[in-house]
Amino acid sequence: MTSFAKSPRHSGHWVSAALACAAAAASCLRLQALLSPNSSEQNASIISSCKCSEESESEKGPMEVTPSVSALHVINGWAFASEILLHGCPSGLDNTTSCYGGLVRFSRKGGEKFDNISGVPALNILLVNTRVPRSTKQLVAGVRTLHGAYTDAVEPILASMDAIALRFLSMVEE
Repeated sequence: MTSFAKSPRHSGHWVSAALACAAAAASCLRLQALLSPNSSEQNASIISSCKCSEESESEKGPMEVTPSVSALHVINGWAFASEILLHGCPSGLDNTTSCYGGLVRFSRKGGEKFDNISGVPALNILLVNTRVPRSTKQLVAGVRTLHGAYTDAVEPILASMDAIALRFLSMVEE
């Protein structure tokens, strides 16, 4: 598999998760193609979890492949495994957003939970390459260290970030 990405290495913005989802989806399609002729009971299980519907090529462009819900679950799981290898202990938010699309709410309160948020108006988002190399793994570790050393100072900042996100969600839901 060859990837041609215009995003620079260590660029953030879900690049590794997006590539992981693309690689997982391509792997699902390849497995489906390889295993379909030999559809034993075991292969049928793998094929059904990776099942995608194909739409024929049209005047608008190349063929599109739409993964089933079960295929998206497999793709997201494989992408998350890739993110673990790359980042150590990711939340799963980047690969979940890259896999399912749209706006996703993540919370660790009461156990990890992901919710797809519907009804969000189209938003213009500007992504900028600062050309500053960084590592999400190191940044998260730094926040964890600060939180451990200065809990009384860091907790209000995290609470404010949570309040801003919850306010945004309430505005979307109105």
